[in-house]
Amino acid sequence: MGRPSQAPDVRELVLTRYPFLVSYVVRSQVVFIVRVLHERNERLNTSKIPDQFS
Repeated sequence: MGRPSQAPDVRELVLTRYPFLVSYVVRSQVVFIVRVLHERNERLNTSKIPDQFS
C-alpha cells in the first residue's frame, strides 16, 4: 500500500479525500508513521528521519 518515497524503506500514502500525505515505515508487521503533512508543504526531508526508522 502506498508508493515509494525518496528515502529508502519509507513509503507514502496519498489520502484521496483529504490533501494529506502520510510517510510511514513498516518494521516486523508494525507501521511507524514518520510524518503527516499537507500536500502544499515541502516534501519529506530524509535527513530528518530518526535512525531507528532508516
